[in-house]
Amino acid sequence: MAKRIRTGLSVAVAVGVLLSGETAWAGEGDASTVVRVSTAADGGQLTGPSHIASISADGRYVAFWTGAPELGGEGDSTHVLAVKDVRTGRVEQIPGARREDGAGIDNVPRISADGRLVAYSTGYVGQRSAYLHDRRTGRTIHLVPPPGSPAGGGSGEVTSLSAHGRSVAFRATGPAPDGPVLDYVHDTLTGRTELITPKAPGDNAKYGIVRGVSLSGTGRWVAYVLDEPEGGGQDLFVRDRWTGTVRRADLNPDGTPMGERRLRLGELSDNGRAVTFSADSRRTPVRSGAPGWYGYVHDLRSRHTRQVGRERGFPAAVSGDGRRVLENYDGRLTLHDLRTGEQYPVADGYLNHAAQHALSRDGRSVVFGSVLPDLVPGDTNGAYDVFVRRFDAGAGGRG
Repeated sequence: MAKRIRTGLSVAVAVGVLLSGETAWAGEGDASTVVRVSTAADGGQLTGPSHIASISADGRYVAFWTGAPELGGEGDSTHVLAVKDVRTGRVEQIPGARREDGAGIDNVPRISADGRLVAYSTGYVGQRSAYLHDRRTGRTIHLVPPPGSPAGGGSGEVTSLSAHGRSVAFRATGPAPDGPVLDYVHDTLTGRTELITPKAPGDNAKYGIVRGVSLSGTGRWVAYVLDEPEGGGQDLFVRDRWTGTVRRADLNPDGTPMGERRLRLGELSDNGRAVTFSADSRRTPVRSGAPGWYGYVHDLRSRHTRQVGRERGFPAAVSGDGRRVLENYDGRLTLHDLRTGEQYPVADGYLNHAAQHALSRDGRSVVFGSVLPDLVPGDTNGAYDVFVRRFDAGAGGRG
């Protein structure tokens, strides 16, 4: 059973608390279950490692990299991309999705809300290609910059996927030695590929350096961290791709720009209202005793920013309505309910990892990796496995 932790934060303290008007989940209790996803279709254990994963909106489908020979992998040397239907147990290998350099945390597959579309990158570090695969039709799209782009002919890497898969963000690095690193969003309906990386003012200005990208559910809004010129620090922006409006999101609780040296983007909620990030704060945050890395969530509607979690904690993912935030603190995963102030431990142990899209859009399922052998009965393979913890409808329900 999940342990419920009271943080002592009242809802009234959270001025502008995210999505306070949303319908609460029905039900009572705070029970949770853990399921090992990295198994064969018959439930048998795999003999190779399985790694970084993403989860569909309702927690039914999980995409993950695996070196298990039972699923087509070759141990640590070659990983393949698999999609598991947690409800039926069926496992499907994504055609052509292979990684020769292992499954590192910088190559997270993305899966659409209904589990139909999977975006991924293949190849070696620095020599990757980005793709979007439709599991229903079997069609795979190679994501490349438009003709004439300075990043054309270089490597590519997927960075985000909208909920229904219409928009997919990817990064392209132009051919060495001077090829720029540019970020794009491809619209699968129109076929248009849009450059996201802005240019600095001036006729001969260079492109900026984008450090992270996250799309909203419809793909209308895109969040990104941008380096300031001349090493001045980093800023977080959210752009409305329909209107071209750009808003800054790395704001202090009093509404002033943070102006921090380093930022790390977490995730933009499906509704485009909440964005999570961490900042290397030079001044002492309100709830903390010393400067350092802290996690935040910013509400773009109310323009309110609140601190989430502990020092060095990273708010890696956010539910679709912006209500729940998944924090990764040195491998200890905690799910925060921003409306009630409650916290729910997800996993606590060496080598746990949760990346973007590790939290289902309904906010009730968390996918993560671990070597711990006691999360589920019968785990004796000694390998890194992928798990899902599913919270029932009552956990963090009415608040």
